Amino acid sequence: HPIRAITLMPGFHIFTAIGFVFIFFRVLKMRIILGRVILLFIIGLSLVLNFVYYMHQYYVHSPIEYGYFWQYGYKEALIYAKENETKFGNIVMTYEYDQPYIYYLFYNKIDPVWYQKNWDYNKNGTIDRFKRVVGKYTFRNIEYSKDINISNTLLIGTPQEIPDNAKVIKIIKFPDGKTAFKIVET
Repeated sequence: HPIRAITLMPGFHIFTAIGFVFIFFRVLKMRIILGRVILLFIIGLSLVLNFVYYMHQYYVHSPIEYGYFWQYGYKEALIYAKENETKFGNIVMTYEYDQPYIYYLFYNKIDPVWYQKNWDYNKNGTIDRFKRVVGKYTFRNIEYSKDINISNTLLIGTPQEIPDNAKVIKIIKFPDGKTAFKIVET
């Protein structure tokens, strides 16, 4: 994880810079001009190709192959919930992928000051790490066998939480085609 390894970054930068400067000055000391130009061209081309490869991997492949880590699907699920929220008394969204209420607040443009004043849904000043309630939205892990019995509720869960035999009204997929969320109404 980058945050844990961030203290190692200066060392890699320093060693890379020293190596680059060392090689660059060794090439400049070469007596054969054509050899110097060819070697500098190869080094420059290698740097450009490495940068292009990195950008391609980061912007093309990573979002597709690692959509889960990019928190993909929250926007689509919450847009669907918002469009249909008047039909339901409750909306329960899984906490399986971690902190979905943040996306609810962001995509619905909820004022952070309002949320900070109204987060205490228990009315006792305690925070439940894996449960949040904002209006009719409850963010917690889905227990399908119990939650299916709550009437007039929209359940937004993972494939692991909502069984294959459930009457799914919408499926939201990761960019790689795997199912991110299943949406069920009770």
